[in-house]
Amino acid sequence: MTVHLSARRYSSSRPAIQELTEAQDGDSSRKRRTCETLTNTSSPSANLNRCASSKLHTVMSLPDLRVICNEDQQNERPMKKSCSASCLTLDIDVDPDPQTTLISILQSQGYKANIYKSSELNDFFLEMSDESTAAYDQDVITAVRDGDLHTLREMHKNGRPLQCSNKFGESLVHMACRRGLTDVVRFLIKEAGVTLRVKDDVGRSPLHDAFWSSEPNFDLLDLLIEHDADLLLVQDNRGHLPFKYARHNQWNAWHNYLLNRTEVICLNTFMDTMYDEVIG
Repeated sequence: MTVHLSARRYSSSRPAIQELTEAQDGDSSRKRRTCETLTNTSSPSANLNRCASSKLHTVMSLPDLRVICNEDQQNERPMKKSCSASCLTLDIDVDPDPQTTLISILQSQGYKANIYKSSELNDFFLEMSDESTAAYDQDVITAVRDGDLHTLREMHKNGRPLQCSNKFGESLVHMACRRGLTDVVRFLIKEAGVTLRVKDDVGRSPLHDAFWSSEPNFDLLDLLIEHDADLLLVQDNRGHLPFKYARHNQWNAWHNYLLNRTEVICLNTFMDTMYDEVIG
């Protein structure tokens, strides 16, 4: 009898539990009515009490989706504004590209300031010979690395070719520029008559190597652009101009450097001007 009585009690309480389960799709007032119905159910068993209490807790703890959606939309708006503000700051706080500054200066002087590929320039770079490659030995390399001007002058006086390079086309003046040895570069181009118009197997001129230093070497670049500023417009085989090898944290320094030398940057070979198009 006890078993049958429990079964009847469970059966009589089933509509209330079903109503409680269906209340998940209703509004808050319907949830309250469901709770009242469950409370008024007569003589539930201990198991039914636990079951109904568990379901009641589940229903009452369900979040209101409309509130969540509204909160998400409200929280989303300031995030978008913050992102826009951040992007705007990045667009403004950008160091000027010195290559762009150079082009602007040259064009203000009337030059077209076209860009040239080293691989497409005919009769511009000096071709290395077997003799010049053979002269690139350890003695002259050590003298350049050590900045030993005395030894280099003795070599030049004795007829030793200093216009030399290794099998990859890297010359002594390449090495001196990369190491920032301004005095050695000055000796090579002013006393030994070494030309800057040499390139390695990647198409880099000595001016490309001049920007590899950890700190801007303004004295070295003064010397180089005085001798051959045209090389600033020549790309290597990878499409990089000399200023592209400058470290990004040096861009502003090089930008200011160029602005202070607008009167001394002159081209010797790439003399095409914008006025030629007007006349033509």
